[in-house]
Amino acid sequence: MRRRLIWNIANHEDAAMSGKEQKGEGSYEGTRQYNEATKEFLETHDVEKLGEEAERAVEKDDGSLKRAEEKGKAPARK
Repeated sequence: MRRRLIWNIANHEDAAMSGKEQKGEGSYEGTRQYNEATKEFLETHDVEKLGEEAERAVEKDDGSLKRAEEKGKAPARK
């Protein structure tokens, strides 16, 4: 049983390294792309300033942000 588990782990790692990894939620490629995009965003934007602007927008909201939030939480139409 142990040998089989080690073989499965090794093959999974080999597939991941060769670009044949599982796609979808939790994929290595998706994680890599997300991490790269996040790093680039943080390096090219003033996130402190963006956070302060967002805070001011929320504080003076006329209800449009709340409506948008509720719309986002609503079930998707078929």
